Amino acid sequence: MQEVRQRPLFLAQYLFRFEALCMWSGAVVWCCGLVLWSGAVVWCCGLVHVGRYIMAGTSGHEMDAVARSRS
Repeated sequence: MQEVRQRPLFLAQYLFRFEALCMWSGAVVWCCGLVLWSGAVVWCCGLVHVGRYIMAGTSGHEMDAVARSRS
């Protein structure tokens, strides 16, 4: 009779671990997605910034000089 009583408890513990695993993996995936999206946004902003310099007709050397003067 004891084995029958322990089985539901074991299943409950297993399900709890599975839920915790899903929660943590979901959190990790969410964080990675957030990092990827922020990286994509930064990359797009950089691309737009470089595009503005190219559209303005400045050369790469002038762009470097402007970047150095700002920092």
